[in-house]
Amino acid sequence: MKNTISLWFSIFTSPESGFSKVNDKTKILLPVFIIIIFALIVSTLLIPILNSKAYSDAMVRVQLKVLEERGGVMSDSQKEQVSQSLNSPATKTISLISTTIGGSIAYLLTILLTVVLLKILTLIFREKPKFGHLFKIIVFVSVISIAQMLIKNIITLVTDYERVLAGVMTTADLQYALSSQISLAVLFSPGKTGTALIYLVDTLTDIFNWLYYGFVYAGLRYSCGIEHRKTLPITIIMAVLLIAVGLALTSLF
Repeated sequence: MKNTISLWFSIFTSPESGFSKVNDKTKILLPVFIIIIFALIVSTLLIPILNSKAYSDAMVRVQLKVLEERGGVMSDSQKEQVSQSLNSPATKTISLISTTIGGSIAYLLTILLTVVLLKILTLIFREKPKFGHLFKIIVFVSVISIAQMLIKNIITLVTDYERVLAGVMTTADLQYALSSQISLAVLFSPGKTGTALIYLVDTLTDIFNWLYYGFVYAGLRYSCGIEHRKTLPITIIMAVLLIAVGLALTSLF
Protein backbone atom coordinates (compact mmCIF):
# COMPACT_ATOMS: atom_id res chain seq x y z
CA MET A 1 0.00 0.00 0.00
CA LYS A 2 2.73 2.44 0.99
CA ASN A 3 4.73 1.71 -2.18
CA THR A 4 1.67 2.21 -4.37
CA ILE A 5 0.81 5.57 -2.82
CA SER A 6 4.46 6.59 -3.04
CA LEU A 7 4.57 5.69 -6.73
CA TRP A 8 1.36 7.63 -7.40
CA PHE A 9 2.79 10.65 -5.60
CA SER A 10 6.02 10.38 -7.56
CA ILE A 11 4.14 10.20 -10.89
CA PHE A 12 2.17 13.39 -10.25
CA THR A 13 4.99 15.39 -8.69
CA SER A 14 7.66 14.37 -11.19
CA PRO A 15 6.19 12.52 -14.21
CA GLU A 16 9.57 11.72 -15.75
CA SER A 17 11.04 10.03 -12.68
CA GLY A 18 7.69 8.63 -11.53
CA PHE A 19 6.72 6.95 -14.79
CA SER A 20 10.24 5.60 -15.20
CA LYS A 21 9.47 3.37 -12.21
CA VAL A 22 6.40 1.84 -13.91
CA ASN A 23 7.62 -1.35 -15.56
CA ASP A 24 6.90 -5.08 -15.86
CA LYS A 25 7.59 -5.57 -12.14
CA THR A 26 5.09 -2.91 -11.02
CA LYS A 27 2.18 -4.42 -9.06
CA ILE A 28 -1.14 -3.27 -10.48
CA LEU A 29 -3.78 -5.24 -8.52
CA LEU A 30 -3.87 -2.79 -5.60
CA PRO A 31 -4.05 0.35 -7.82
CA VAL A 32 -6.97 -1.22 -9.74
CA PHE A 33 -8.73 -2.02 -6.46
CA ILE A 34 -8.21 1.54 -5.23
CA ILE A 35 -9.59 2.98 -8.46
CA ILE A 36 -12.69 0.75 -8.24
CA ILE A 37 -13.32 1.71 -4.60
CA PHE A 38 -12.98 5.42 -5.34
CA ALA A 39 -15.24 5.11 -8.39
CA LEU A 40 -17.91 3.48 -6.19
CA ILE A 41 -17.54 6.15 -3.51
CA VAL A 42 -17.82 8.95 -6.05
CA SER A 43 -20.93 7.35 -7.57
CA THR A 44 -22.66 6.93 -4.19
CA LEU A 45 -22.42 10.68 -3.55
CA LEU A 46 -25.43 11.13 -5.81
CA ILE A 47 -27.65 8.71 -3.87
CA PRO A 48 -29.33 11.46 -1.78
CA ILE A 49 -30.32 13.21 -5.01
CA LEU A 50 -31.56 10.01 -6.66
CA ASN A 51 -33.71 9.32 -3.59
CA SER A 52 -35.18 12.83 -3.52
CA LYS A 53 -38.73 13.73 -4.54
CA ALA A 54 -37.33 16.42 -6.83
CA TYR A 55 -35.49 13.75 -8.85
CA SER A 56 -38.54 11.48 -8.99
CA ASP A 57 -40.71 14.36 -10.21
CA ALA A 58 -38.09 15.25 -12.84
CA MET A 59 -37.98 11.64 -14.04
CA VAL A 60 -41.76 11.61 -14.36
CA ARG A 61 -41.77 14.80 -16.44
CA VAL A 62 -39.02 13.51 -18.73
CA GLN A 63 -40.66 10.13 -19.28
CA LEU A 64 -44.08 11.67 -19.86
CA LYS A 65 -42.61 14.01 -22.44
CA VAL A 66 -40.86 11.14 -24.22
CA LEU A 67 -44.00 9.00 -24.22
CA GLU A 68 -46.17 11.86 -25.45
CA GLU A 69 -43.73 12.57 -28.26
CA ARG A 70 -43.95 8.93 -29.34
CA GLY A 71 -47.65 8.31 -28.89
CA GLY A 72 -49.44 11.61 -28.70
CA VAL A 73 -51.48 13.02 -25.81
CA MET A 74 -51.81 10.86 -22.70
CA SER A 75 -54.83 10.73 -20.43
CA ASP A 76 -54.63 11.71 -16.77
CA SER A 77 -54.95 8.07 -15.72
CA GLN A 78 -52.06 7.06 -18.00
CA LYS A 79 -49.92 9.85 -16.57
CA GLU A 80 -50.73 8.68 -13.07
CA GLN A 81 -49.73 5.11 -13.94
CA VAL A 82 -46.41 6.30 -15.35
CA SER A 83 -45.81 8.40 -12.24
CA GLN A 84 -46.52 5.47 -9.91
CA SER A 85 -44.28 3.17 -11.93
CA LEU A 86 -41.33 5.58 -11.87
CA ASN A 87 -41.74 6.20 -8.15
CA SER A 88 -41.97 2.53 -7.24
CA PRO A 89 -39.29 1.04 -4.93
CA ALA A 90 -38.19 -1.36 -7.69
CA THR A 91 -37.57 1.47 -10.17
CA LYS A 92 -35.64 3.49 -7.57
CA THR A 93 -33.53 0.45 -6.68
CA ILE A 94 -32.66 -0.16 -10.33
CA SER A 95 -31.74 3.51 -10.70
CA LEU A 96 -29.42 3.37 -7.69
CA ILE A 97 -27.72 0.19 -8.87
CA SER A 98 -27.21 1.50 -12.40
CA THR A 99 -25.73 4.74 -11.03
CA THR A 100 -23.30 3.15 -8.58
CA ILE A 101 -22.27 -0.32 -9.70
CA GLY A 102 -23.15 0.30 -13.35
CA GLY A 103 -21.17 3.52 -13.34
CA SER A 104 -18.10 1.80 -11.92
CA ILE A 105 -18.29 -1.01 -14.47
CA ALA A 106 -18.65 1.53 -17.27
CA TYR A 107 -15.59 3.35 -15.93
CA LEU A 108 -13.50 0.17 -15.99
CA LEU A 109 -14.67 -0.58 -19.52
CA THR A 110 -13.59 2.93 -20.52
CA ILE A 111 -10.12 2.21 -19.12
CA LEU A 112 -9.92 -1.01 -21.14
CA LEU A 113 -11.14 0.76 -24.29
CA THR A 114 -8.44 3.39 -23.84
CA VAL A 115 -5.75 0.74 -23.42
CA VAL A 116 -6.93 -1.14 -26.51
CA LEU A 117 -6.90 2.09 -28.49
CA LEU A 118 -3.40 2.95 -27.28
CA LYS A 119 -2.18 -0.53 -28.17
CA ILE A 120 -3.52 -0.18 -31.73
CA LEU A 121 -2.03 3.31 -32.14
CA THR A 122 1.40 2.28 -30.86
CA LEU A 123 1.44 -0.64 -33.29
CA ILE A 124 0.54 1.72 -36.12
CA PHE A 125 3.52 3.86 -35.13
CA ARG A 126 5.67 0.72 -35.02
CA GLU A 127 6.05 0.63 -31.24
CA LYS A 128 5.34 -2.51 -29.26
CA PRO A 129 4.68 -1.79 -25.56
CA LYS A 130 2.94 -4.64 -23.80
CA PHE A 131 -0.81 -4.40 -23.22
CA GLY A 132 -0.23 -4.84 -19.49
CA HIS A 133 2.29 -2.00 -19.47
CA LEU A 134 -0.19 0.36 -21.14
CA PHE A 135 -2.89 -0.80 -18.74
CA LYS A 136 -0.70 0.16 -15.77
CA ILE A 137 -0.13 3.64 -17.20
CA ILE A 138 -3.83 4.29 -17.75
CA VAL A 139 -4.77 2.96 -14.30
CA PHE A 140 -2.31 5.31 -12.60
CA VAL A 141 -3.45 8.25 -14.74
CA SER A 142 -7.14 7.44 -14.11
CA VAL A 143 -6.97 9.04 -10.68
CA ILE A 144 -7.25 12.36 -12.55
CA SER A 145 -10.66 11.49 -13.99
CA ILE A 146 -11.73 10.12 -10.58
CA ALA A 147 -10.84 13.50 -9.05
CA GLN A 148 -12.77 15.19 -11.86
CA MET A 149 -15.90 13.15 -11.15
CA LEU A 150 -15.52 13.71 -7.41
CA ILE A 151 -15.46 17.50 -7.79
CA LYS A 152 -18.42 17.44 -10.21
CA ASN A 153 -20.54 15.28 -7.90
CA ILE A 154 -19.70 17.34 -4.82
CA ILE A 155 -20.71 20.52 -6.66
CA THR A 156 -23.97 18.86 -7.73
CA LEU A 157 -24.65 17.71 -4.17
CA VAL A 158 -23.98 21.02 -2.39
CA THR A 159 -25.82 23.24 -4.88
CA ASP A 160 -29.59 23.77 -4.87
CA TYR A 161 -30.22 20.63 -6.90
CA GLU A 162 -33.94 20.73 -6.13
CA ARG A 163 -34.22 24.05 -7.96
CA VAL A 164 -32.16 22.68 -10.86
CA LEU A 165 -34.26 19.51 -11.08
CA ALA A 166 -37.45 21.58 -10.97
CA GLY A 167 -36.50 22.99 -14.37
CA VAL A 168 -35.83 19.59 -15.95
CA MET A 169 -38.13 18.79 -18.87
CA THR A 170 -35.96 16.76 -21.26
CA THR A 171 -33.45 13.93 -21.09
CA ALA A 172 -30.68 16.42 -21.84
CA ASP A 173 -31.76 18.59 -18.91
CA LEU A 174 -31.76 15.59 -16.57
CA GLN A 175 -28.35 14.40 -17.76
CA TYR A 176 -26.69 17.71 -17.03
CA ALA A 177 -28.62 18.34 -13.82
CA LEU A 178 -26.74 15.37 -12.31
CA SER A 179 -23.33 16.32 -13.70
CA SER A 180 -22.06 19.77 -12.81
CA GLN A 181 -19.67 21.23 -15.34
CA ILE A 182 -16.32 22.67 -14.28
CA SER A 183 -15.70 24.15 -17.69
CA LEU A 184 -17.13 26.78 -20.02
CA ALA A 185 -20.10 24.45 -20.53
CA VAL A 186 -21.71 26.09 -17.48
CA LEU A 187 -22.46 29.07 -19.72
CA PHE A 188 -24.84 27.06 -21.90
CA SER A 189 -28.26 25.49 -21.45
CA PRO A 190 -28.43 21.83 -22.59
CA GLY A 191 -32.04 22.12 -23.72
CA LYS A 192 -31.31 25.14 -25.94
CA THR A 193 -27.74 24.49 -27.05
CA GLY A 194 -27.96 20.73 -27.56
CA THR A 195 -26.08 17.93 -25.84
CA ALA A 196 -23.54 17.49 -28.63
CA LEU A 197 -22.25 21.06 -28.50
CA ILE A 198 -22.35 21.08 -24.70
CA TYR A 199 -20.27 17.89 -24.67
CA LEU A 200 -17.66 19.38 -26.99
CA VAL A 201 -17.39 22.61 -25.02
CA ASP A 202 -17.15 20.69 -21.74
CA THR A 203 -14.54 18.27 -23.07
CA LEU A 204 -12.34 20.89 -24.69
CA THR A 205 -12.38 23.42 -21.83
CA ASP A 206 -12.16 21.16 -18.78
CA ILE A 207 -8.63 21.41 -17.35
CA PHE A 208 -8.84 17.87 -15.98
CA ASN A 209 -9.09 16.48 -19.52
CA TRP A 210 -5.94 18.33 -20.53
CA LEU A 211 -4.15 17.03 -17.44
CA TYR A 212 -5.29 13.49 -18.23
CA TYR A 213 -3.92 13.50 -21.78
CA GLY A 214 -0.79 15.27 -20.63
CA PHE A 215 -0.02 12.48 -18.18
CA VAL A 216 -0.87 9.82 -20.76
CA TYR A 217 1.77 11.45 -22.97
CA ALA A 218 4.23 11.39 -20.06
CA GLY A 219 3.50 7.72 -19.43
CA LEU A 220 4.15 6.77 -23.04
CA ARG A 221 7.24 8.94 -23.16
CA TYR A 222 8.95 8.07 -19.89
CA SER A 223 7.57 4.62 -19.02
CA CYS A 224 7.38 3.05 -22.48
CA GLY A 225 10.33 5.04 -23.80
CA ILE A 226 8.55 6.13 -27.00
CA GLU A 227 10.08 9.11 -28.78
CA HIS A 228 8.38 12.50 -28.63
CA ARG A 229 7.78 12.56 -32.41
CA LYS A 230 5.61 9.47 -31.99
CA THR A 231 4.21 10.01 -28.50
CA LEU A 232 2.65 13.38 -29.32
CA PRO A 233 0.62 12.25 -32.38
CA ILE A 234 -0.38 9.02 -30.59
CA THR A 235 -1.75 11.04 -27.68
CA ILE A 236 -3.52 13.54 -29.94
CA ILE A 237 -5.12 10.83 -32.08
CA MET A 238 -6.20 8.94 -28.96
CA ALA A 239 -7.83 12.10 -27.56
CA VAL A 240 -9.64 12.85 -30.82
CA LEU A 241 -10.96 9.29 -31.13
CA LEU A 242 -12.15 9.13 -27.51
CA ILE A 243 -13.87 12.48 -27.86
CA ALA A 244 -15.51 11.26 -31.07
CA VAL A 245 -16.80 8.11 -29.32
CA GLY A 246 -18.13 10.19 -26.43
CA LEU A 247 -19.80 12.60 -28.84
CA ALA A 248 -21.44 9.73 -30.74
CA LEU A 249 -22.77 8.20 -27.51
CA THR A 250 -24.03 11.59 -26.31
CA SER A 251 -25.87 12.20 -29.57
CA LEU A 252 -27.30 8.68 -29.52
CA PHE A 253 -28.70 8.82 -26.01
